[in-house]
Amino acid sequence: MSRYTRLVAVVVGFVVGAGVAGYGQFISDSALVTAAGTLAIGVAGQTVIGSLVSGLVLVFDPEFKVGNYIEWADGEGTVRSITLRVTRVHTPDGKLVTVPNTTLAGAAVARPYSQGRQRVVERTGVAYEADAAAIEHLRAATADVEGVADAPSPKAYLEEFGSDSVVVRVHYRIEDPRSRDVFAIRSAYTRAVKSRPEGAGITIGPASKRELDGRIEIEDAAHPGADDGTGTRS
Repeated sequence: MSRYTRLVAVVVGFVVGAGVAGYGQFISDSALVTAAGTLAIGVAGQTVIGSLVSGLVLVFDPEFKVGNYIEWADGEGTVRSITLRVTRVHTPDGKLVTVPNTTLAGAAVARPYSQGRQRVVERTGVAYEADAAAIEHLRAATADVEGVADAPSPKAYLEEFGSDSVVVRVHYRIEDPRSRDVFAIRSAYTRAVKSRPEGAGITIGPASKRELDGRIEIEDAAHPGADDGTGTRS
């Protein structure tokens, strides 16, 4: 909106300056200048009115409230305040972001914490040598994590055969995510996968195997160019 404000200021300044310089009669008789001024004010007014309308839409939307965790194309976070012009969102990394209401009103906004729960999807690679017990192990590890909901129960699926591992996907839900640290719960799940006794024989995320083909030449730094005994110097 500041861009249009500057445009209006330029037009007004031009008119005032022309009047001071003695061109007031020309300005008053110029339909072109009048039209330009009207256009600038109209464009700026359209932006202001659009922002206000978007703000009213968000303020009266029963599904968009302070405290909601939202996701949109450019970010995500918890709504801290809603005004007629902007919405302030607290992001997971601690930033307070001011988002124009026109952005949120005209874009798809998701609420992953609807119904008081958030679904988390964990993808873990296991070695091809692992048996079917690996899938159950990754699912059962959720039982060791505080904050994971019992219902609906966590599920584990074989997602794909990767180039170096079999990818297993585990779905679970977090109870009351607004009052819990989602990242701490996900970290606790990762530690649980590593620490459960039945997981001792499962290789998580095996290292990739690569073949290197080449030639390495090593020169004696202490005797560069020394005679190698054949009459030639290296």
